[in-house]
Amino acid sequence: MMNIEPSDQAGRFVVRVTGALTIAEVGDARSVMIDHLRTHTAPHTWEFDLGDVAEIDSAGVQLLLAVANSTTEHQIHASVVRTSPVIDTVAKALGLANGVHCCGLARASSRETCA
Repeated sequence: MMNIEPSDQAGRFVVRVTGALTIAEVGDARSVMIDHLRTHTAPHTWEFDLGDVAEIDSAGVQLLLAVANSTTEHQIHASVVRTSPVIDTVAKALGLANGVHCCGLARASSRETCA
């Protein structure tokens, strides 16, 4: 089961995702993300905490890529502030992790994000 916990923190919109980000949850997760995109365009900085994602499949990766595209379209700076080992492994296996990005989202730092 997946849980998304958004919060406004000191001028940033932080989205903490926990649990599984798989095909079974992606529909609900997408709806939540779209709702938040419509209502939280300011501040123009979103941070994704993926450190407690326990499972992810290709549908979850596609959702993260879609969120990255949508935030760019809305002129929102989005970054990953923390990832789980599962996110790191899948992103690296799919060629979606490098020194700058993880699953289409900018890396906030080199210590806490995709390898």
